[in-house]
Amino acid sequence: MAPNRRNSTVLLQGLVNIAAVSSPLEIKSLAAVSYPILSTAQTARTAREEAIRVGERAAELATAISSSIPAQTSLNHEMIHIIENVTSSLREIQDELSGVPKEDGLKGTLQTSKIQSTSKRCEDILDGAISRFLLQVTLRNKRLSDEIQSRIGVTEGALQSSMEKIRRKELDLIAQRLDGVVMHGTRRSPVLLPMPPEIFHGREKEVDAIVDLLGTEGAHCAILGTGGMGKTSLALKVLHDSKVIETFATRRHFIPCESATDADSLLVLLSSHFDMTPRGFLPTLSRILRTTRRRVLLVLDNLETCWEPSSGREKVEALLSKLTECVGLNLLVTMRGAERPSNVRWHRPFLPVLSTLTPNAATQTFLEISDAPQDDPIIPQLVKRLEYIPLAIVLLANLAQSTTCEELLRRWEETHTEMLTRGHDTRLSSLDVSIGLTLDSERLVAVPEANIVLKALSLLPDGLAQADLLQSVSLKPAECSAAVAALKRVAVLSQSSADERLRLLSPIADFVRATRPMDAAEFVPILNHFLALQSSVEWGKQNPGNPNALEQFASHSANLHQVLRFAILHRIQTADVIRAITKTTILDSVHGADSTTPFLIHEARKASQELGDRELEAACVVEVYKTKRIFVSQPTTPKQDVAHYEEALEICRRLGDKKSEVSLMMILAGTRLRTASSLDKVAATFQEALTLSREISYPRGIANCLRGLADVAFASGNLKDAVQFATDSMKVSEQHSLFQVTAHCLEVLAKVYDVRGAFPLALRYFQRALQTLEVYFPGHSGRGHILHALGDLYFKMSMLPQAREAYLGAYNVFAQMSQQDWMHAIRFYLAKIVLMQGQIDDAVPQIHVTLRFFAERQFTDTAYCLTTLGRVEMLRGNNSLAYSYLHESLAYYRKLHTQGTYLWGESSMLMGDLLLKEQRPISALVSYTRAVVIERQRSDIVGLAEAIRRLGDAFRQLSDIDTAKACYDVTLSMIGFLGVRGPIADCLVSMGKVSLLEGDIHGAREHFLKADKLYHLGDLSVGETETAHLLSQTA
Repeated sequence: MAPNRRNSTVLLQGLVNIAAVSSPLEIKSLAAVSYPILSTAQTARTAREEAIRVGERAAELATAISSSIPAQTSLNHEMIHIIENVTSSLREIQDELSGVPKEDGLKGTLQTSKIQSTSKRCEDILDGAISRFLLQVTLRNKRLSDEIQSRIGVTEGALQSSMEKIRRKELDLIAQRLDGVVMHGTRRSPVLLPMPPEIFHGREKEVDAIVDLLGTEGAHCAILGTGGMGKTSLALKVLHDSKVIETFATRRHFIPCESATDADSLLVLLSSHFDMTPRGFLPTLSRILRTTRRRVLLVLDNLETCWEPSSGREKVEALLSKLTECVGLNLLVTMRGAERPSNVRWHRPFLPVLSTLTPNAATQTFLEISDAPQDDPIIPQLVKRLEYIPLAIVLLANLAQSTTCEELLRRWEETHTEMLTRGHDTRLSSLDVSIGLTLDSERLVAVPEANIVLKALSLLPDGLAQADLLQSVSLKPAECSAAVAALKRVAVLSQSSADERLRLLSPIADFVRATRPMDAAEFVPILNHFLALQSSVEWGKQNPGNPNALEQFASHSANLHQVLRFAILHRIQTADVIRAITKTTILDSVHGADSTTPFLIHEARKASQELGDRELEAACVVEVYKTKRIFVSQPTTPKQDVAHYEEALEICRRLGDKKSEVSLMMILAGTRLRTASSLDKVAATFQEALTLSREISYPRGIANCLRGLADVAFASGNLKDAVQFATDSMKVSEQHSLFQVTAHCLEVLAKVYDVRGAFPLALRYFQRALQTLEVYFPGHSGRGHILHALGDLYFKMSMLPQAREAYLGAYNVFAQMSQQDWMHAIRFYLAKIVLMQGQIDDAVPQIHVTLRFFAERQFTDTAYCLTTLGRVEMLRGNNSLAYSYLHESLAYYRKLHTQGTYLWGESSMLMGDLLLKEQRPISALVSYTRAVVIERQRSDIVGLAEAIRRLGDAFRQLSDIDTAKACYDVTLSMIGFLGVRGPIADCLVSMGKVSLLEGDIHGAREHFLKADKLYHLGDLSVGETETAHLLSQTA
């Protein structure tokens, strides 16, 4: 086939270009040699085809070699050598071709054969050159390949080694994070955990239970409860427990989950805590725990934030499930509500849902934060109002650092949960925020009926059984059950195991009422339920057929008051509600006052005026004055009270309401007795009421009037008549099941035995009176009066701890009934105990507070406070001030026409003591003699003995030793067997002083030692101080 001229031309042009642009000289030389071979071949005349084929192959070889080597590339020695060999072979071909004639002048077979032989030889040379080139290049490439592979192996090994070091370092860092360590350069620092609560009471059992549980590898626990119950505090206390530290060392981790909203963000939170990526977190954590065999405790606080949304709940549970599959990991979570996430093997038995603190734990927490006085009687009321919720206690205690407890109680009644904040809205600093987070839970929002039940129960502080709740809300049984279940799931609803009542904690109820008001349509079923319940009970009379009827309804007292309050404010079924309100004072007088009653009566009177119903208005007027016996928070004088009650009596008489007339007459008489008016006038009022009660055959009136006459007789010192009236009253009360009257008569009899010195009998009757009320009327306000009298008995016997306990019990009863006058009276007696223990400066402020309260109301207790202040100043050595107080107290008794009663006795004795200190024994004898007459008239054995002993002191100062000794002997013979430590010790001290006058130091010392022992047993520090001084003089 003829050669392609165009191809040869292209090859020639390519060689020219290669020679022009190639950098390596060897390539240029190769192109330069190849070019003449092809050009020479093109000029051949004979065997031209063979020559051109040789030339083209040479050009193609040069072109191929050139194109395989990039421009501007420097060749190594080996490659240069290979190319030079090819170039040398091409020069040899060039030399062979140059010897061939260019013209066909020579003819013949010989010349043609020579050209063919040259071409053949040139092709052989070219083939050899190509073969050698390929072989050399192949060998070179093999060497390069081997070298590259060797270098790659070295590089890969180094890379793998580096990567392994990086992985090991990363795993070491993660392991250090698990160990609770972070690196700062080369310095290792522990991961800081939140501090445990410094003040922590009432959760010791829960701490022990969780700590024991965490001792088991792989055990997982959930701390559940509604907001503010101290779940986080409990978790932190566990985290820092010594046993937990011993088990987990620094491998304890606390992760707040409030910022996590779903499973993905929770995973990011977890991985970032351990300096890991979310993608490989779980496998890496599992591998490290498995290889290191270390135990790790992980606390997830407020996990409900990401678990609550139902759309992502399964993913969160799946994440927790994988997390708990890690060997060596113990998981502790805190969550609002009463539900645990599924797909996690929580350790059994489950930890119960956290409840409120015990009263003691709540009080201790409050005291340690607030630094309030431990004996402040307001504190039990405060913590009870808060229902012992830990967060509420802490927030209120912080406020108490700068505000008195009394002021805090007043503010709570006005603002409720709004006041419990530290100024910034977080779940740990605001009770409203904490409660709101719980009530906005998706678990509640998903059940709209739960809101109806929530609002209903917010009006019912005593709670309601589910069967009664169903009658009080416009829901079907299935809807009501679903609502109750939803509220239980978020732990805002508790259920009593005793009566199965459902109720809200009072701070939660306050919050609901403030933020989710109930409309009239939702409220009417509740109102109708309680109106029917009230009408089914006759108050003040025990039903023998159902002895628990009164107690059962009394347990709904707070419910009734709240329902009536809502109804009268919103004017719902106004007339029926007014009638119900006028009956509440009967409930209050028997079961105890509710603080809303005065407001209810006031609103009922306004509503009756709006209706234009004179009869309802008149009934309200009567109740207004009845409530003054129960509520005396507004200062009024006895004269004002008497005028009000007389006005109410006139209204009752116009209405022809005989029973109310009797009730008001007894209230009027009781008011006069309380303010120590003329006892004869008080007795006359009771007698008039008794006569009317008998005319209308009103057993309750008869029993109560006889009971009142017993009180008057006791106050006047006529103990015989007191016993007779009390006995007659008991006969009527027991016949007609009026057991609250029975209890009061037992109290009168106990006080009679107390005065007569029959202390065992007095204690027995006090106990019977308390038991009677506990059985039939457990919430009766009479318990406070009995405990008050019992405290007086213990005080007389110098049993101060028992007296304090009884007084505090009485105070709690009166506080529950909001009876401010009796609360102040108890504070006064508690202050007297403090005074007898030698803590004068602590006692005086409370005595002055009580004095102001009583003076505003002109109570006879005003004089008693003045008498006590006189005693205080005598102890301080301020005789002139003491005389002023005592003189004022005696003048006050004269003003109230109470001379000659038991109220006069102590002041007369103290006045004699003061005169004796001023070396005026004759004047002292007059005061002591007056006291003897008064105490003898009352048949008060202890009071009479103390007056006689003081007569002995006066005679001793007059140096009439024999008469003095006779007085002391009589005193001991009267009270020596009664166990009244203080009076007996006082007499022994006086006898010791007589022995000193007679020179019998040994006898005197013996008397002082006996007295000192009695003072010590009675915790009477004032007496101990005196005996210590006397013993030092006779040492």
